[in-house]
Amino acid sequence: MRVILIFLVFFYMYTPDLQFLPLSIRVLTGLLGLSLYFIDIVGNAFKTGQDTFFNKNILSFWLCLFLSILYCYGSYFYNLSTDLPYITSLFIRFAILFGSAYFIVRLIRISKIEFNIYHILNTIITVTFIQCVIALLLFVSPEVKSVFDSIQKTARNPLLLALMTKDIGSYRILGFGTEFFGAAIESSFSLISIIAIVRSQHELKGMKIIRYGFTFLFIAFVGILMSRTTFIGILISLIFLHLPNQKNIARSKFLRFIYLILLLMVFSIPYIISNAKYQRTFTFAFEAFINYKDAGTLSTQSSDALKESYYWPQSVKTYIIGDGYMSDPAHPEYYYMATDVGFLRLIYFGGIGYLLIWFSGTIAICKVVYNKIGKESWFFLYSIVLVTYLLIVNLKGLADFYNQLLLVFMVAVTSSAKLDLIIEEKSA
Repeated sequence: MRVILIFLVFFYMYTPDLQFLPLSIRVLTGLLGLSLYFIDIVGNAFKTGQDTFFNKNILSFWLCLFLSILYCYGSYFYNLSTDLPYITSLFIRFAILFGSAYFIVRLIRISKIEFNIYHILNTIITVTFIQCVIALLLFVSPEVKSVFDSIQKTARNPLLLALMTKDIGSYRILGFGTEFFGAAIESSFSLISIIAIVRSQHELKGMKIIRYGFTFLFIAFVGILMSRTTFIGILISLIFLHLPNQKNIARSKFLRFIYLILLLMVFSIPYIISNAKYQRTFTFAFEAFINYKDAGTLSTQSSDALKESYYWPQSVKTYIIGDGYMSDPAHPEYYYMATDVGFLRLIYFGGIGYLLIWFSGTIAICKVVYNKIGKESWFFLYSIVLVTYLLIVNLKGLADFYNQLLLVFMVAVTSSAKLDLIIEEKSA
């Protein structure tokens, strides 16, 4: 059953278009989940008792989604925008995420396996690890890449196709249904989650320290090769790890293991970069450090280009209600005002109000889960770190953790009792 769960969570997190399916697995499970949800609503309307999925937290989710979409329509109509596809895709995304997460949790409850917040975070981490293994195999083995390419549809995002024509695909590691900036966000969530789990435990046995440590370093390493933005996730995770945690033996052991392996990796970097076969890949990944060594500036070509993306709105109206565009109306495959910056894209679409709505959704989900699991201090700090990461990374591009957090939210709110937060030997 756990293998099936990992499979479903993998295709919930990542959405490759498969040749033999009319829709992605996330969409299919999302439609099934929405159907089950409405069946449960009808069924529970004739029942009494606590065992119901029709609860106030789920109702609050739909209400918040409805109000957010309503706000988007306000900006759309006020600005006489033509960017209706963004609003439509926004609603579809969250509805499908809800349905798919509901389907997964419904399956867990039917199977009656032990499952709580720790289990779902560990499952997400496992799925990210599997994605990194696949991505590395796709890069080093043409045979494996050929097999995976054969089961995927060839249609891609026009912007991604444009990047491929620049030969980026020859030295950038691409995943199975994820690449570039998105891969960094997914990797960073798992890195932060590993630290949260380690910090939440008073003590972990040696093999668990090694397992979590190896998983952390592997996701970090492959994540960097997929997107240099992963460095932000690594830095935030290490700061999180160093925050005071009184009498936490597990944290101390994990710290020692991580730094021992990092020290070995530092000594191996010159050899890795000098490897002719992968030199371009590693030079790209560690460009900032190479530039710092050569020129004394911790910068990259993309960070220099990012400075040119800060086109601040010139109208007060834009700050209040936005311009109603996420995509350039003349060239929909490109971003409005040619800016990648997450904060600016949100402001340009719906003003500061929409910017606040976007981030308050993450805070609201974390608050619901925090209350549901008994106001555990580890999750409170974990939530702060997640939000801090998003605030930082949105200075570069539009990022969120809604995919991951909606699954965590669904596990929490559909539990009939407060969740057991002790990792037992069989589930850690």
